[in-house]
Amino acid sequence: MDTFRPGLKTVEDAIEIRRRVFAGFRTCRARGLRGRTAQAAEFVVVGAGPTGVELAGTLAEICRHALAQDFRSIDPRRTRIHLVEGGPHVLPHILKIFRAARWNNCSGWVWKF
Repeated sequence: MDTFRPGLKTVEDAIEIRRRVFAGFRTCRARGLRGRTAQAAEFVVVGAGPTGVELAGTLAEICRHALAQDFRSIDPRRTRIHLVEGGPHVLPHILKIFRAARWNNCSGWVWKF
């Protein structure tokens, strides 16, 4: 399984993730140039703890802002980032803090899973 997913513990891991993000966008651009409709880039982040949530948010920012300038033929709004968690909650430790503080009113927040 480790051959398919890099960790996020070292600088080398971060460089590998960056390489894969760019490779995904290059593939989408190439499909569009060959006359086929460019598919939306899709990324999967496994683990919805603080690191996974931060990585998913960073990917979204990179796709919508930084890569949008370099890959103009790709609509960054079509990029999908899937956040996968084996447990019942995203950010389970933070959720415990919210419950303890009685922060139950989250109606102004937008959650999309």
